[in-house]
Amino acid sequence: MEDPVTKGRANNIVTLQLSVPALERLFEGDPEFLLSLRQAVVAEFVRRNVKGLLDKALEVECARVANETIGKWESYPSSRVALKKEYESSVKSVAVGVVEEARKQLIAYAEQCAVTGVKGIEADIEATIEERVRRAITSVVTNRIREEVQTKVKAILAVVDREEGR
Repeated sequence: MEDPVTKGRANNIVTLQLSVPALERLFEGDPEFLLSLRQAVVAEFVRRNVKGLLDKALEVECARVANETIGKWESYPSSRVALKKEYESSVKSVAVGVVEEARKQLIAYAEQCAVTGVKGIEADIEATIEERVRRAITSVVTNRIREEVQTKVKAILAVVDREEGR
C-alpha cells in the first residue's frame, strides 16, 4: 500500500550521523534493538573492510596449495603449466578422452550429413528418371497414335479413291 505522505513524491534518503552515546540514549529503552544495531554495524564493517582481505587471502592460499599439489603456472594467465609428473599422465588421459569424444561427435555429424545428402541426391535422381521416362512414354505413344491415324487415313482415302474410280 502506498504511503499517503510520500504519494507522488520521489523517495528521499536522509543520512543521519549519530555518535555511539547519542544512539545509546536514543534507544536506551530497547536493549534488543541496540544489540541488533551493533551487530548490523559490525556486519557492515566486515562486509566493507574485512571481506576483501579474506577473499584475497583465500585466493592466495588456494593458489599456493594448487602450486604445491598440482604444479605451477609458468606465466599466468597463459595456458602453459608446469605439472608434476603424477598429474601429467592424468591430465593427458583426460585430454585424450575429450579429444576422442569430440572426434566421435564430428564423425557422427559427418555421417548424418552424408546420409542426408545421399537421400537428397537419390530423390533428385528418381525425379529425373521419372521425368525422362514420362517424356519417353509420351513420345512413343504420340508417335504410335500418329502412325495409326496415318494408316487409317490412308486406308480411308484408298477406299474413297476406289469408289470414285468405279
